Amino acid sequence: MFVSLRTNRFREDLPQYKPAREIILPLPSNTTTTLVKLAIDAVEDMFIEGFHYKNAEVTITKVTKDVQSSLFHSVQKELKLSQVCK
Repeated sequence: MFVSLRTNRFREDLPQYKPAREIILPLPSNTTTTLVKLAIDAVEDMFIEGFHYKNAEVTITKVTKDVQSSLFHSVQKELKLSQVCK
């Protein structure tokens, strides 16, 4: 997953800031709450008060088939989901 923020590049009178983060999931996930939580965490990490942000981008990368990649995948997925939903 790729997450980025951007200020308005056409507003040369304002400070510019364009951070980006690549998030590597330990296991494939199709759980919306997990993906949203990871994206929000990245935005909170990159956000700096005082900038005039124009947009944010979240791109899902390395999409794979829905395959169980580990013997404990479903258990780990449920544990993560329960932590996200708290």
